[in-house]
Amino acid sequence: MQKKIFDYYESLTGDEKKEASEKLREGCRALLKQIVGDEKMAELKQMKDSGV
Repeated sequence: MQKKIFDYYESLTGDEKKEASEKLREGCRALLKQIVGDEKMAELKQMKDSGV
């Protein structure tokens, strides 16, 4: 399934690719949040924002 998603993603251009990128990012964040929980997500965001 992942291969099909990325094959489709690679075929996109312009605004479609930008929108797909945002949706993939949102999906990854939602999945990570579900796996690690709200507290760890907040820690990860803080680390990212501080440049760690």
